[in-house]
Amino acid sequence: MLSRRRVKLLLINSNEANAFIALYNDGELIVTYAKEFIEKQEKQPRVKPSDRLIDCLDDVIKKSNDILLSSIDAVAVITGPGSFTGIRVGLSIAKGFADALEKKIIPIDNFILTLNRIGKIETDKTYCIVLPAKLPEYYYRTMSSCREIETGFFFPDEISAKINEKTILVGDFNDESQINVNYFRYIDVQNMKSELDSMTELSLLYFNENKAVDPGEIEPLYIKDFVAKKKQF
Repeated sequence: MLSRRRVKLLLINSNEANAFIALYNDGELIVTYAKEFIEKQEKQPRVKPSDRLIDCLDDVIKKSNDILLSSIDAVAVITGPGSFTGIRVGLSIAKGFADALEKKIIPIDNFILTLNRIGKIETDKTYCIVLPAKLPEYYYRTMSSCREIETGFFFPDEISAKINEKTILVGDFNDESQINVNYFRYIDVQNMKSELDSMTELSLLYFNENKAVDPGEIEPLYIKDFVAKKKQF
């Protein structure tokens, strides 16, 4: 009888609101969040969570004990959209690590990461995933039947022109959100699947589907200067 292959993945999430590095080891997770280091350095000049990802990596290595990082199968990383600085830092760490260990990289789209947090995705529904850019701007992507329709960015008062009454908004609509969701159908992911669980799930799925790529092929998803165009299907 063939034994089941154990999978080890390094996960790098550079989203400023919830930056972390985690080591997935066959069902177990070792994770360190960047905010842990920021809270310890309250008297230091203000820093972004992504600036502490190297500290997170060092901490995960210490926590992993006898797990050799050279034995990981691939590195998963958020490719965007998001903070320009955060995406650059995350990709730099992922590429450096993957190059040094001759591993491949699993690119994780932030829109898909957020949509996956709702759990069951209904293919007959149209979703508009929104992510904070440089407030008050937001990145957005509308999707139907799990396919991209339109991607771009908008100001909160422009949202009505981007969606119709049947579209479901998906995002983290916390107290800092400038979108008045009460006028729309929406799903708030705050109390649903965590970013860590969503990223772990997608990373395993993409790894098993052989979607990991060579470090030189990975590209950031920057859409700030992107002119949205509808795709034809």
